[in-house]
Amino acid sequence: MKPRTVVIAAIVALLALAPAAIGKFGVSLLNDIGIGALVALGLVMLTGVGGATSFGQAAFVGIAAYATAWLTSVQGLSPWLGLVFALLLTGVAAFLIGALTLRLGGHFLPLSTIAWGLSIALLFGNVEALGRHTGLSNIPAISLFGVSLADPRAVYYLIWVLVGLGVLFCHNVLQSRPGRDKPALVLRADVANVYGPEPPAAAFSLVVDDAVGHAVRLDAACVCVNLFDIPGMDELRRQCLENVSALRTACDRAGMPLMVEPLVMKPGGGGYEVDGDVDRIVALVRQAAELGADLVKADPTDDLSEYRRVVVAARVPVLVRGGGRVPDDELLRRTRAVLEQGAAGIVYGRNVIQHPDPAGMVRALRDVVHGAEA
Repeated sequence: MKPRTVVIAAIVALLALAPAAIGKFGVSLLNDIGIGALVALGLVMLTGVGGATSFGQAAFVGIAAYATAWLTSVQGLSPWLGLVFALLLTGVAAFLIGALTLRLGGHFLPLSTIAWGLSIALLFGNVEALGRHTGLSNIPAISLFGVSLADPRAVYYLIWVLVGLGVLFCHNVLQSRPGRDKPALVLRADVANVYGPEPPAAAFSLVVDDAVGHAVRLDAACVCVNLFDIPGMDELRRQCLENVSALRTACDRAGMPLMVEPLVMKPGGGGYEVDGDVDRIVALVRQAAELGADLVKADPTDDLSEYRRVVVAARVPVLVRGGGRVPDDELLRRTRAVLEQGAAGIVYGRNVIQHPDPAGMVRALRDVVHGAEA
């Protein structure tokens, strides 16, 4: 039997036996955890499959809860009918809110979800028919095959069966998208202080604790670590070499690919003052490969016609960094050029998420990378 199967079976057994071993308060606490897990699974679907970020998921939980409570306690209808009504009303609310919110981009999208969460909570708290801030009471318990689920132990199994079905559904959906369509997480493994407007007094680059362990638990595609070359910052370079070496060992144990990001910067520059000197980039990329990089994330060179030297030096797939914001035509021209020189792909951040039309830019870049340009 596979270790994963054993772990899953042990978790199921513990959950099944828990009500007999803990008190009523413990069961109620596990019920709350199960309900929270269902909310988290919704976020998995939203972010992992839909690619959107939401900090207002509790608003939809509130809409469903109030809808069920109002229909059953005020209108006297069946709790099962209340559940159906809650799903329909929440779906309509999500459609209308999404039609407005998903038009936003960049940081405005997640910020707007916070605003929706707060505003809906305040709205419910000021509606007299919903009990204002004290809420609704005397909500009838749901019954299953004539058995009332009013007791926390009775509803416990229903909640966790739904959690199990939700986990299975999310797993199947995420695993059913093959190839390039499958969502993938690249986990940044280090933190550095060299990106400010002024050079730091003491530069550092430190690996977060158990980075590879976190990557495994999150089902990440790989971990990424910096390899800085900044004149006058020899201690920073030494830290980077130690970081890459330590992560290489940890990645080998876990079977996790390692992406190294060689960053050649100008002396005395702050922020992202990268240096496009092909000789410096080639030397650092070669070192990254010799330290065990499975793939390299490298800057473009000043002379894009020389980028093949970077690709040859790497000996592993090279993904090109986007760097700072540039005009659209320049970004697309640069992308075509590095791909023609042998780059395996691109890793663009600010040129997409800070773009007025992120989705449009993604489509344009996808067409360039995969050869579908009009």
